[in-house]
Amino acid sequence: MKEAEQSELSPALNTAWSTEKGRRLVLDLRPEHSVRILAGDLNQARTTYYSAYLWVLLIVLDTKNPIHMAAGPKKQQDWRSFLPFFEHGNIAEGYTLGFLKRQLANKVANSLQRLVESYEAEWKERFPLRFAYACAIDDSGCGMPKAYDAGDNQTPLRDLLADLLGKYPSLTDIVDFEIYSPAIHPDNHPYSACSLPEQLASYYPFYTGDQELR
Repeated sequence: MKEAEQSELSPALNTAWSTEKGRRLVLDLRPEHSVRILAGDLNQARTTYYSAYLWVLLIVLDTKNPIHMAAGPKKQQDWRSFLPFFEHGNIAEGYTLGFLKRQLANKVANSLQRLVESYEAEWKERFPLRFAYACAIDDSGCGMPKAYDAGDNQTPLRDLLADLLGKYPSLTDIVDFEIYSPAIHPDNHPYSACSLPEQLASYYPFYTGDQELR
């Protein structure tokens, strides 16, 4: 990417883009020289549909530590402990956004329930792992406010998920919401949204084969 074009990317994307040997995974469908600074007023830019992903990130824990820490030195990369969930759709309309948040929370709860119950049914023992809530699309985990909330007063994904998981007996004490809480990490933590660009940049060498991925 040319320097002029790279300067138009956000700081987070620039961080993830800058990798060793310049290798990264990207799908860019823009015509050449098509990147332009957005101009116009709010009415000109307003839209009722914006396609994007809602997401929430959990960290897989082996007892109290992220599970990658129990691996050998070559496998001790943070991203090996990631368990993300996504929900795609229109996030520009308030009612739809609220519905998608609830849908995502249900997806996480249902997935964890199936995982835990199927393991315990097959192995006849308590599920050995736990999960920690790290961050979500509406909760950076690093003290950064949302770039644009349009007066959003909806229930945060963190609260939706915590409330929903409390209704599943099999998930009691499975998800920890305090390990990376603002009270313990008031500014940032290793798995916050602010840390994700660096985490993504560290993943590229393994995807492109520069290092052993076994």
